[in-house]
Amino acid sequence: MKNKKKTGGIWVDVVVLVICLAIVTSCISSGMLAKYASSASNLSEKGSAAAFNVSATLNNTEGTINDAASSAEYKLALKNDSDVAVRYTVIIEFSGEAKGLIVEIEGKQVQIKEGRIAVLDDVDTLDPHEKKDITVTISKGSFEGSATLDFTARVKFVQVD
Repeated sequence: MKNKKKTGGIWVDVVVLVICLAIVTSCISSGMLAKYASSASNLSEKGSAAAFNVSATLNNTEGTINDAASSAEYKLALKNDSDVAVRYTVIIEFSGEAKGLIVEIEGKQVQIKEGRIAVLDDVDTLDPHEKKDITVTISKGSFEGSATLDFTARVKFVQVD
């Protein structure tokens, strides 16, 4: 008489293999979770998220550069209602020809060599809850001719750690 082995087929073997792999995987992942997760019940220090609320307003937006008036001044009002100090960068983008114009803010100046954009990086810092009026001076430099100044001023604020 022949010895016959009775099996449930290949599907039973696949199911048993999947169950074994699931058990091994859950053991490994729970060990990793326990390693990185911990409870904190008696902490003396607490963290909080700081509010970030800043604004910039450009006043006196009319000006002309010509032989009689070689520069024009504008007031830029900055306001930091945040709980943290911020550094600011001012970007001036002219709508027309601007090659040769000089833009000066807080002692920093940039002459436009090509294009229509002047970027003054890291001009200064605003402390928490500080308001500041800065003067933007645009002068003729090597600009030829005359022009009515038409530009957009953007201010980029970055939190100081």
